[in-house]
Amino acid sequence: MAKIITRVWTSRGATGKRVRHVSYGYDARIDGKRERCVSAAWTTEAEAHDGLARRLKDAANGKVTKPAQATLGALAEHYLRYKADGGKRSLKEDTRILTSTPRAQLAGSARRRKSSMRTRSAPGLISRALASWLALNRSPPAHTWWSLCR
Repeated sequence: MAKIITRVWTSRGATGKRVRHVSYGYDARIDGKRERCVSAAWTTEAEAHDGLARRLKDAANGKVTKPAQATLGALAEHYLRYKADGGKRSLKEDTRILTSTPRAQLAGSARRRKSSMRTRSAPGLISRALASWLALNRSPPAHTWWSLCR
């Protein structure tokens, strides 16, 4: 069962007056999961019907997106590479935390976040869990600005 949905919002126009915007989308069940998609480019119901027809055709042909399978160790290496390419200054500390912490503890943290977030993107979930876990388990610096002000 799929249906066309409408989103209406207002914003301030160039003259400061409110402008009403309307866009269309669809709400469908694909592979047993609810999928909702709204696009500001779909300004008529016909465009939303076309988008829904394309998505249902892709789903019938087997193009159902699934989260990529990755191990926690591979995600940790990817996280460190990404941060190194970005020039993160505390990369040494992240490396220390990731190598000294048992993988089961990190995976438990990710599972708790997954159950609370109810998301379908496992790789993104675990990398967010890694980033938040690293932020919480960082050792405080030896000198902070408030300790120097005494």
